[in-house]
Amino acid sequence: METILRKVGKSIFLKKKTKILIIGTGQQAEIFLKAFLKNKIQIDTICSSKKSLQKAIYLKKKYNIHHAKNNLIQILKSKKFDFIFLLVNWDKIEPELLNVLKYSKAQIFSEKPVATSFKAFNNLVKLSKKYNKKIYVMYNRRFFETIMFIKKEINKVKKFNFTITIPEQNERIIKKYGNKMNNKLKYFISSHWLDLINYICGNLSIKKYFIGKSFSTLMLKNSKCNGTINFVFNAVDQIRLIFFLPKFSLELNPLEKLYSIKNLVKRNNYYSINKRLIIDLSRQNLKPGMDRMIQSIFIKKNFKQVLPKISDLKNIYEIMEKLDH
Repeated sequence: METILRKVGKSIFLKKKTKILIIGTGQQAEIFLKAFLKNKIQIDTICSSKKSLQKAIYLKKKYNIHHAKNNLIQILKSKKFDFIFLLVNWDKIEPELLNVLKYSKAQIFSEKPVATSFKAFNNLVKLSKKYNKKIYVMYNRRFFETIMFIKKEINKVKKFNFTITIPEQNERIIKKYGNKMNNKLKYFISSHWLDLINYICGNLSIKKYFIGKSFSTLMLKNSKCNGTINFVFNAVDQIRLIFFLPKFSLELNPLEKLYSIKNLVKRNNYYSINKRLIIDLSRQNLKPGMDRMIQSIFIKKNFKQVLPKISDLKNIYEIMEKLDH
């Protein structure tokens, strides 16, 4: 038996015997479940903690999931899965990954951060090799239409520069999550942006850096580009990325809106910047990139070209070693 998925007028088949396990019942898990439902992908089992079993049962009914369980190790030992999606809180990802690595042969897709120290990261990489398991880290912003457009344009040029300003809400986040967030902010937030710029530009190395109380600056480079990332702490602002290409510039401000900026143009008796909005994702119902990522995994099956394996993140973890927040 097969379930027929229809996408852009074409029939795509996902075998019913394909078993998917969702680990987690929080907000992120439900965002994923909405994307699975939209793409008519059946979930076999949802696993929760003992405290969250009632939430798992509620999600089972709401999203037509076959089973709701609350003992992860028992589930992994008793049942074979093809895909496992680890969607737990940021501080639970690393210990749950250890269980999944040990007890399952499924393809693993994990939320981030997969590790909150360089030592823990290296340990996970070592264990993934030991158990011969591939862990794909779901940096779904790689699937944004805006990011794909920028990457395509950058691939056309030999050299370019970039500048990024990232407001980090340190005090608000520490207040929300407590002392366990101390010295973890760079993994919790900054890693997202470092992964994104590495994906767009290719692996970068640090040229210079400055670590301060109100901001930190990284000057990065590779054979094709030079750029600066400014982490500004407790600023009320939006993230802004500008890529300076030979003939024009591309600006993300915020991440969901992409502008093309060309040379000054003369209008009547004055000059102005020719800035044009070319992509706007701000009104999408699902998280931008989420739907594309799910389709890439199950329908197009080209996710390996976009999603990083855990070992691919070594470069950004090395860069984060220089940061102090």
